[in-house]
Amino acid sequence: PVFRPSREDLKDFCTLVNGYAKDEEARAFGGFKIRPLAGWTSRSLGYEEMLWTRLSSVKRQHLTPVGGFRGGFEAINEKAEKNIKRTGDLYVRALRERERKAEKGQKTVDTAYPEGQTENEKKRKRERA
Repeated sequence: PVFRPSREDLKDFCTLVNGYAKDEEARAFGGFKIRPLAGWTSRSLGYEEMLWTRLSSVKRQHLTPVGGFRGGFEAINEKAEKNIKRTGDLYVRALRERERKAEKGQKTVDTAYPEGQTENEKKRKRERA
């Protein structure tokens, strides 16, 4: 099932998700989707303030498409590396993976930060110019 919450519904996201999880169709299927509001965009200022957030448990998730379900995936979680303790560690690992791919000539796609820059970095660059 696909849910399309209103802006009002999103004010208490945890309660919203718990309610959806109790939906009969969602329980039968084993999951659900939440579609964003029209015009929604990801965090316009990036996630820099979250880089020092300590993570209690880090998992690496592998997603495999499930045949017959449009947008359905099977998720396999495994323990991540021991040196991943904060959100910033994940950010650094992602940057290193991107650099390795670039060295090999592989194309990388980063929809959150085109050209590898956060919105704050772009703003600082414009201010300096």
